[in-house]
Amino acid sequence: MKSLFYITANSLDEEINNDTELISIRDEICNDQKENCLFNDISEEEFLKIFSNNSSTIDNPEFQINSVSNKYTSPFLILNKKKRGRQTEKFRKSKHLSTDFDNLQRKIQVHFFTFIINLSNDALKAELGSKTPYNFKQIDYKIKISISHENVNFLHKLAIKDLLKMKISPKNKKYSYYINNDTLNEVCHHSKLLEKFFNIKYLKFFNDFYFNEEKEANKIIFEGKEIPFSKETKNFYHLLKKYENYKTLLIDSAKSIYFYGYNGPIRNNSFVTYKKDNELSE
Repeated sequence: MKSLFYITANSLDEEINNDTELISIRDEICNDQKENCLFNDISEEEFLKIFSNNSSTIDNPEFQINSVSNKYTSPFLILNKKKRGRQTEKFRKSKHLSTDFDNLQRKIQVHFFTFIINLSNDALKAELGSKTPYNFKQIDYKIKISISHENVNFLHKLAIKDLLKMKISPKNKKYSYYINNDTLNEVCHHSKLLEKFFNIKYLKFFNDFYFNEEKEANKIIFEGKEIPFSKETKNFYHLLKKYENYKTLLIDSAKSIYFYGYNGPIRNNSFVTYKKDNELSE
């Protein structure tokens, strides 16, 4: 009878001539595998009966030696140990991707906040002169990245002047946290045009000045006043260029967040009806 288990790679055809040696091999396997060996609960008679009379298992290629570890492997051995202690559910959390909606939303909001401050400074220079001492500081990044449902709804109701009253970035250590509010009061006192500009609603500002998926903007016209963009002032088009691999996802996310899924802002019920009619005609 051929041996069920092979001791070395060079003794593959070596035969076991007696039952004692077979039992010895069983014990050696179980000593090596200990609690993982199913043969612990099998008597010697049962072991001999299974393997002495079943020659089909002897030539099974699954019974072999691992050439690296020199240990026996077979389909009758459980190699995976059960971890000690309380067992937890084996659910793996899906990987959080940069293309997930919340990450796209955060990218757009941060970029838009930065645009608001930069364009506001461009407006100051256009109205008060390029050498004006007034300028706005960037808003605290923690505020920029807050995309909770409550916060987004709150922002949608604001005017640009309300954002300028928010806490500035702690990087500007020389200034008080609310220096932008002081600057706002000063410049609006000097110019009615700037007062009107900072009264523009958050969503209107997004649609009229920021959201452009087709081309780069270099200026805006407000109340007949031309406001050229500085090199720091970058509209939505720049964000799409930066993340070209998921351009469509960014556009769809922006429309979902700022236009409620429509192609532009919902100003009245007729606009909603107009879009639905277009969809039906397509």
